[in-house]
Amino acid sequence: MEEFFKIIGLTILQNASFTLVSRARNSNSILYNAIASILSNGIWLLVLKNVITNFDKPSLMFAKLLQWLMKATYTIRISWKD
Repeated sequence: MEEFFKIIGLTILQNASFTLVSRARNSNSILYNAIASILSNGIWLLVLKNVITNFDKPSLMFAKLLQWLMKATYTIRISWKD
């Protein structure tokens, strides 16, 4: 069960880091963009390592899919608000 919450947490951090990189690209700061990119790539590597290590565990793959679904529906809800 610990691995389940670990993959959920990592994927939430991954999505947050993608958002950070997107905002950094819109800023005029190269330093901000560099830090956000390093953070995003580091988290992506951790997620990739975790997914590869646990590829044979369907519950963890389900956790990743569940997190993607939650993210997609939550961001749509946010974008619908005026």
